[in-house]
Amino acid sequence: MEIKHLKIWYSWEKQEQMIDRLVGKVGLTRVRATCFLRLWIYAIANEGQVKPPLSKIWVKTPSFEDGFKLQWKKR
Repeated sequence: MEIKHLKIWYSWEKQEQMIDRLVGKVGLTRVRATCFLRLWIYAIANEGQVKPPLSKIWVKTPSFEDGFKLQWKKR
């Protein structure tokens, strides 16, 4: 998928808002947030279950408040 096709799936304005959110809340650099969002859109488009345009993209980050637990395996 070319970058120009991302606009079909998720508008540039919404992409900028999501990138700003990822930079502010998650602490990613702007470049990493942009790459992450592009990869996320590509994965959704490649899955083929949703048709463009996307109205929302859900990015849920695990937190300890949500009951996120680390599990260690013994070797």
